[in-house]
Amino acid sequence: MATHDSLSILFGLIVTALVSGMGVVVLLRIGPPQAKPTLDVVRGFPPERFPDRQLVQIAPLSALVATQARLISMYAQLPHESELAVWVRAFLLELRQIMDSAYRVASVAVLYDQTTQLDSVVSEVQRIEAQLAETAMQRMLNAQSDIDTERFETRLAVLRRCVKELARP
Repeated sequence: MATHDSLSILFGLIVTALVSGMGVVVLLRIGPPQAKPTLDVVRGFPPERFPDRQLVQIAPLSALVATQARLISMYAQLPHESELAVWVRAFLLELRQIMDSAYRVASVAVLYDQTTQLDSVVSEVQRIEAQLAETAMQRMLNAQSDIDTERFETRLAVLRRCVKELARP
């Protein structure tokens, strides 16, 4: 009877050591959080750079601001070392140049009531935003699937070890 109790205690210690060891491995694999590089991009149309406040309120420029805000939000949620974060960052920098150009074009287009050309630029920017969002969603779903698979495999490995320990005479 004493041997059975000793084996139970030993088995419990082994399982605890295995679970603790796996926890340490997971923590080491994840590593310390690293700071995300700052995104040095002008947000929206600040008045000191874009003084015509009526101009920045026209629909195409407002749509560009909204798109930029959504992409900045998406970028903030992505792991900074991911390939998608690099692409979103590059597009945000390009979008800033598009917005600067759109402001200059709008200042002339408003005089002639011809802002419809800006609508095609906005449509193209929104199409690219939709592609980035779809790619981000697919990658997040794939990453979650990988995490679930890894958790399952870890649990399975622990159960196999337990079965081996129980099967020993």
